[in-house]
Amino acid sequence: MSSEALELTLPQAQAGRRWHKPWGLGVVAVAVWAAAAALTVLWPDEDAWDYTNTLAILLSAIAGALAAAVAAEPFVPRLSSRLRHLGPWLIALGGLVIVWQVVTAKLGLLPRPFFHPPQSLLEVYLTDWSTLGLCVLHSLRLLLLGY
Repeated sequence: MSSEALELTLPQAQAGRRWHKPWGLGVVAVAVWAAAAALTVLWPDEDAWDYTNTLAILLSAIAGALAAAVAAEPFVPRLSSRLRHLGPWLIALGGLVIVWQVVTAKLGLLPRPFFHPPQSLLEVYLTDWSTLGLCVLHSLRLLLLGY
């Protein structure tokens, strides 16, 4: 077989195959969320926030769920296409959590009454969930009455 024939058949053979890239965007997303969890636990906060460890557990759970999805990716074709589509967003969201954590809780660069760290918002959702739920129901009632 000549080299010219080899050049023509090799790209054609590769075009018919779908190669699985195990180090794709899903793995990068897992690394970003795991880094967010590690940063939350290992870097001390500027002020004492009650729910720092709870936030770290939540971020670790997100990283674990993403890792499980990446591991299941070769076996579930729909999951593979979904991860490829959502991968950049998952990376950006994890990076945003890291930046938010650093500029609020770790360095205190933003003024506290206006910019709260993620731990503070998590505290509100976990302690005042009944009040928040009641407010959502009242708002839905007003919305339905308006229609």
